[in-house]
Amino acid sequence: MRIVGIIVKDDKVLLMHRIKDGHEYYVFPGGLIERNETEVEALKREIKEETGLLFENFKKLFEFEDQVGKEIYYLVKNFTGELGIGGPEKERMNDKNQYRLEWIDFIQAEKLTNLYPVEIIQKIIKLLK
Repeated sequence: MRIVGIIVKDDKVLLMHRIKDGHEYYVFPGGLIERNETEVEALKREIKEETGLLFENFKKLFEFEDQVGKEIYYLVKNFTGELGIGGPEKERMNDKNQYRLEWIDFIQAEKLTNLYPVEIIQKIIKLLK
């Protein structure tokens, strides 16, 4: 099961821009829930590792399931810290495997054809209106 943070600031959403083996795409920050870890513990750990951000205020938005598996989405609006890649992502980075954090406004995010999963951005925009 994957836990996902929808991190929002000033009408923008934080996305992970991935460049891997010649493929370029965007995903929301998050990762797998580890053994004996709660959803909230996993969310806080994954967001800290992937973005450097800390937070206490969050709200569960929805669950989504596709052929890859189940994902649980949380909204994060109030956060502190300095934005930066850390954890396993930083260790795995090389010329062929890049992780880049980007603030993208919702209008631009809606137009991305390489944001995965594709169904999610519309769902998020409807919930945040």
